[in-house]
Amino acid sequence: MKKKYYLIISLIVSGILLLNISNISYMTTKNGTGTPIIKHIPVKTTNIGYDLLISCDVIYSGNFIAQLMIRKPGVWQYNITNMTHGFGNTYYTIIPAKNVTVAGLEYYIKVYVNENITVTYPYSNASDNPLKILVRNYYMEYSLTPIYFGIIVILIFTILYVVDIIEIKNPWGGKKN
Repeated sequence: MKKKYYLIISLIVSGILLLNISNISYMTTKNGTGTPIIKHIPVKTTNIGYDLLISCDVIYSGNFIAQLMIRKPGVWQYNITNMTHGFGNTYYTIIPAKNVTVAGLEYYIKVYVNENITVTYPYSNASDNPLKILVRNYYMEYSLTPIYFGIIVILIFTILYVVDIIEIKNPWGGKKN
């Protein structure tokens, strides 16, 4: 019976470490009366040589245009790209790999309803304070970091313990359960 609990606990801990849930911040714009709501998880890093997907959810019952405003750091003018409607409330844009450079990227999302109603993400002063993406010129997909090594060791010992291949002894003595 205890083996089942050890397995469940180790899988939960491994999953949390692997997914790094604590670093995900789901952001929402402030919503005024009758204005769209933009939900977006900011993109913080990407690797050079890959296309970059930027997406958001827009909650609004009327007609609107979702746009991605993107530029390289140090450049004053933004390139405007209309976002494609995906499934449900999701809108997305794919930035081609040729436009992802080591200099990085800055962006914000704008939802335009009419000349009186425009919402941005970030909601305050988005054009002067855009979100920043760090572009790495190296690849880390297959590097074995200490945290991944620890997860692998924990999973191996848990599996071996559950199937009774190894026996873990109590280092403090006492009865074995």
